[in-house]
Amino acid sequence: MDLKTKDSMVDDWKFDLAINYHGGMGADPSVLNRIIIGTGLYSSRYAEDVQLVDLLNEQVSEMDPARRKELVSQAQEIIACDLPSLPLFYIDSFWASDDRVSFYYTYGGVAMGTPTALNKMAFV
Repeated sequence: MDLKTKDSMVDDWKFDLAINYHGGMGADPSVLNRIIIGTGLYSSRYAEDVQLVDLLNEQVSEMDPARRKELVSQAQEIIACDLPSLPLFYIDSFWASDDRVSFYYTYGGVAMGTPTALNKMAFV
């Protein structure tokens, strides 16, 4: 099936089992909200565990880094037990650089801002 049709069916939640991908990269733990409890194409849309939903929603607005790390750790324990999605593999990616281009953090950029060679803002 072509990618557009597959994406449309997954987005409409019209499947019995979907083997999909979502990169998983992110410079911020808010990526957990998108891929676990979000409603987007690559989300598990898992809201059955109220404690998990509360932890994920609390962590995105927490300003204290130590407290936020604690909340994310608790959420990750629940995710590991509930297993709303199962990663089958991760792709290794490699980039080479001669230091003529600086890969920098761009909030909301490619891979949620992670400094990568894929971030076209590195060439501006």
